[in-house]
Amino acid sequence: MDYRRFLNGIGMRRQSGSYLTGLLESVQDIPDMISLAGGLPNPSLFPILSGTFKLKDGEEVYLDENTMTEVQQYSSSQGYPPFRQWCERFIKSYHDPPCWENADESKTKIMVTSGAAEAYTKVLEMCVKEGDKVLVEIPTFSSAIDNLLTLGAEPLGVQGDDHGMIPGELRSVMSKWKPEDADNPHSDVPKLILETVWSQVFFPSIQMAGC
Repeated sequence: MDYRRFLNGIGMRRQSGSYLTGLLESVQDIPDMISLAGGLPNPSLFPILSGTFKLKDGEEVYLDENTMTEVQQYSSSQGYPPFRQWCERFIKSYHDPPCWENADESKTKIMVTSGAAEAYTKVLEMCVKEGDKVLVEIPTFSSAIDNLLTLGAEPLGVQGDDHGMIPGELRSVMSKWKPEDADNPHSDVPKLILETVWSQVFFPSIQMAGC
């Protein structure tokens, strides 16, 4: 599938790597080269040499000086590489999503974010245009609604339960459109679904609280 049809102007112009990243890669293998382009601090200035972290189950995790130096230094904007590699193995093992093994630009990649809000904000900014309709599970994050309204989009609420969006409710909301509308680039059929995993986990508690 050509996923570019789901992108807005910002998403189409966004590149997978920045100009600075390409510049750093072009000089990093030059012998005796000291590049100031990345603004990387000298590791000798890092305040922490090593550390031991005790987990709740009593296990202790030790980070030696090499590892501690690595985690205190600037890393890839897509996330700490060893952690991303672990995430790739986990997702492949448990979900095996389509396009995972593709070798071209449609190959699935992972980017680590600081949390759900940053993740869906990045997606909305790259996909939503003014006037777009977006399916939103009820309940959802208030900040998600704020982001959609700021982008000029119209959130369409779909009641959910502890399994996610209720199929009958989703069918009712989508009954305005025909399946072939999805192939019409000028149709206003919703092209995104914003799910809220935490509401599915805590839905029984939400019901008891009368929310």
